Amino acid sequence: MDIFPAWFPEREVAFRRTAADRCANADRAGLRWCSRLLLVYALLNLSPHLSEAGSTVFIVLRCLLAEGVALCIVRRRRLYVRHRQQFVTALFVLLTGLNVAVGGVQARQLSGLFGIAFNSSGWATLLTDLLLRGPLWLFLFASRARLLVRWSLMLLPLLAVAAMQPAQQACKLYLQVPGIEQPLSLVWKALDVLHLSMVPLWRADIGPAPTSVQMCLGISAYLVFFFGTALPLYLAYCLEWRARAAFAAEARHQRRQLAEAVGGRAGGGFPPGAQQPSLTGLWPLDLHFASAVVWCISSLAPPLARAA
Repeated sequence: MDIFPAWFPEREVAFRRTAADRCANADRAGLRWCSRLLLVYALLNLSPHLSEAGSTVFIVLRCLLAEGVALCIVRRRRLYVRHRQQFVTALFVLLTGLNVAVGGVQARQLSGLFGIAFNSSGWATLLTDLLLRGPLWLFLFASRARLLVRWSLMLLPLLAVAAMQPAQQACKLYLQVPGIEQPLSLVWKALDVLHLSMVPLWRADIGPAPTSVQMCLGISAYLVFFFGTALPLYLAYCLEWRARAAFAAEARHQRRQLAEAVGGRAGGGFPPGAQQPSLTGLWPLDLHFASAVVWCISSLAPPLARAA
């Protein structure tokens, strides 16, 4: 079953190229800003206090990838527009691979600053650090890349699975911080209570309470798969729905203008962007239900894996 109404192949190709062409300039600017910010971070890493040679090398590789794609947009714009989804996908797969490869290097940065912030606000610092280690950047990519929903359905879950490896490494370090068990338990119970209002009967008696390791992995999995997959897919669907409606309305307007010019008929025509479908007012419930489903799976997976 198609997600959107079926179009003729020519019309589908025209829509994809129009959307890719509109995104090309923003892609180029975003990639160059990203590479420059990464270079600044690499220079900071060269200081005696942040001397992580491995991390710096991977940062430079990311800069080169971003600058290479930006240069391709300038020099081979038509090629980039024609294959934008493949370019963006390949870029982010490579960046995700570098993140996984350097995960062990970056994981060692869980010290000093985290310990100071953790002592003042344990659960908030824990959530912030978990988000910054993958889910937030995955969400920013998925919402900014504007890939087609059909493409994102295959890509985002795979990237989320890859993002879980650095999360597992981070959980091992969190458990070395004194007093981490209480914030983990607090966040776990808060997510439980938040989602029990939507799915009140999902919690079954599956054995003893989860350990600190399992709570950390469950919370990490929820953040990765909700912010990195479920929420971006919902936003991508809404944005593509409106983009297709605007494209179809503009095409109808152009055809009517042509018919009026040929037939000599008067009329105001069909304004572009009209009849765009309005999003349902129940979108908070939609997101809450999606969040509850992701939390059910994420929180049940560690205990079930232990039982198996």
